[in-house]
Order: sequence, then C-alpha cells, then structure tokens
Amino acid sequence: MVESSYLVVLVTVGSQEEGRDIAEALVAQRKAACVNMVPQVNSIFRW
Repeated sequence: MVESSYLVVLVTVGSQEEGRDIAEALVAQRKAACVNMVPQVNSIFRW
C-alpha cells in the first residue's frame, strides 16, 4: 500500500465571508494548495 500525504477536509462556516477569510489564509500560509467553496449544501443524514 502506498502512503499518501494528501487529504480532504470539509468544514462549515457561519458566512461566505468567514469562509473566504479562512480559505485565503490557508492558501497564503501554504497550508492548502486549493480551496473549493460550495455556496449551498443539502444534507440528509441520521444522527
């Protein structure tokens, strides 16, 4: 098995502005190479 140093992190934020601030900081600090922002997510799940 090949070990990978890549991962996907999903987070929710209180506003699009907050998300943009976090995304810009992560990319500027080179902690993320790419950030995708999804304006609306619909979830169906069971707790």
